[in-house]
Amino acid sequence: MSNLFVTSGRAKASAGTRNGMVYRYSPDLSRRAIFSPCSGYRYALLILDSPDDVPAAECCAFIGLNPSTADEFKDDPTVRRCRDFARRWGYRGLMMLNAYGFRSTDPKGLRTQEDPVGRDTDRILRRYAQQTGRVVAAWGTHADVERVAAMRKVLEGVPTLCLGVTKDGYPKHPLYIAGKTEPIPWGLST
Repeated sequence: MSNLFVTSGRAKASAGTRNGMVYRYSPDLSRRAIFSPCSGYRYALLILDSPDDVPAAECCAFIGLNPSTADEFKDDPTVRRCRDFARRWGYRGLMMLNAYGFRSTDPKGLRTQEDPVGRDTDRILRRYAQQTGRVVAAWGTHADVERVAAMRKVLEGVPTLCLGVTKDGYPKHPLYIAGKTEPIPWGLST
């Protein structure tokens, strides 16, 4: 699996399908993404403040519920909000990861899929969560209990923060949080 954090000028040569995943880049290399071959699943989206390679430790990872429309060319509202938080905290990039890899503009769309998580979601989630400078759980209340239990295992040993918790202990979604909010520890104990 290639590392989205390092292009070393090889991005154009390395764009394409490898290991059953599709790597896509914006023309200036400031946006990099990993998709399934059908593009129905997005496994990771890296957005840097500049087209230069940025060390992973200088990026903040957010783990949302599932990807919507953001890709190597454009943001969606959740990604835009997560970028704002990452910048405010002094990070030079955002790594957007998700509990479910299936792309849908509505969380209810996850229920229509036989495999909403996706074949490569957990492996990529663990890899990049271990590399970034900060990990923020931000999937809200729509993740099912079984998926949260699986996430506990995937993120074991990775310090995980959140922007607050719901009454049931789920990490709050960033769209509904004040911009000045500071992250707090979240123990994956939902």
